[in-house]
Amino acid sequence: MIDTILALCAGAALFSLLCRLDGMTWRTHRPAVVLAHVLMAVAVIVAGWDAASDGAGVLSALVILLSCAWLLWSWPEWAGGPPRSTESRPMPLDGVEA
Repeated sequence: MIDTILALCAGAALFSLLCRLDGMTWRTHRPAVVLAHVLMAVAVIVAGWDAASDGAGVLSALVILLSCAWLLWSWPEWAGGPPRSTESRPMPLDGVEA
């Protein structure tokens, strides 16, 4: 029963992470933010697979629960799409000849 709940939570977390990644690109957002979301999605996939296949261990349960907690905690900032704080700063091109 717990494994099923954890697998469903992993699915919800993965969906949320993929929605966030859909609004970001390497070119317009800080690579560290994009990479953090990609790595969290991979960790949730592995932990969800563990929970769905042969029972989640403590580490898999922690990965899923902490990912869900972080996604819920950061929801107000991300509700309208990626926040401006995740955008990369363009380099000034004043004085650069083409």
